Amino acid sequence: DEMGKEMKDLREDAEDDDWGGEVMTVDQALEHVGGFGTFQRWQTFSLGMCWLICGMLALGPVSWNMKLMKDTGWGSCQEEQLSNTIYFGAQFVANAFWGPSADRLGRRKNILGAVILTALGGAITAMARNFTVYNIGRSICGFGTAGMSLVTTVLLSEVVEAESRSIVICFYLQVFYALGMCLLIPSSFLFGETDWRSEVGFPTLLALTWIPLLLAFCRESPRFFAAKGELGNALAEIAYIGESNNRPLPSNIRLVNSHKAPASEKGSKLGAMDLFRGPRLRMLTMVMCANWGIIG
Repeated sequence: DEMGKEMKDLREDAEDDDWGGEVMTVDQALEHVGGFGTFQRWQTFSLGMCWLICGMLALGPVSWNMKLMKDTGWGSCQEEQLSNTIYFGAQFVANAFWGPSADRLGRRKNILGAVILTALGGAITAMARNFTVYNIGRSICGFGTAGMSLVTTVLLSEVVEAESRSIVICFYLQVFYALGMCLLIPSSFLFGETDWRSEVGFPTLLALTWIPLLLAFCRESPRFFAAKGELGNALAEIAYIGESNNRPLPSNIRLVNSHKAPASEKGSKLGAMDLFRGPRLRMLTMVMCANWGIIG
């Protein structure tokens, strides 16, 4: 279509070393096209729904565990705690996977992969005929929901303006998570006294429904492309955001990367221990780890 052709032209122009025009960094270009317009609001809703599903699956056993015990005979307090440990243990391990994977393959692909894994885990859990299979399903759910919550946060923070970022990430996404937990109350009454499978199936069905919607509407982060050096693709994504927000980019824009690595650091890879590389960063890392430890 016409918009796709314009984005292709922008991509080719940005990769042409001999092309002149106005120079913008990624931050400046995103600010120009609107930091919290129609595009970002839709992204907040679509990615927030991932958090709603996470909330339902994280706290779900509190609602369906008694039904599980009545229906199957397994799900005692000890078994419930074991299952919860497996779920959150899978999340803990998964965080070490989803972060590097999102940096290597992109935010969009990892969100889709996480939602697919979550739906698969939910389906296995709902159809489980013994406690071992139930726990396998819960572990897959935990692995998937970790990616949903982690990578959606990264993607959304990279397309929202700095002024709105804190309220979008720290408030709006948490609202969706809380709504997911609150939805467990009506779903508990909606299904029968022993129909725990339908309770597990409800968020699983939501995840399955959300896969084609994310395929159709979820866009890759322009910052991811810029970090990879693909400034043409980054410019095309920013142009798409501008068209969606009715604030198009000027036709003579050239995108440049605002962050250049020092020559001594080029080719080197950052790791988890770099979070402790300086007194200020080390203290911030320790405070955040302690904060999340208390929350857990």
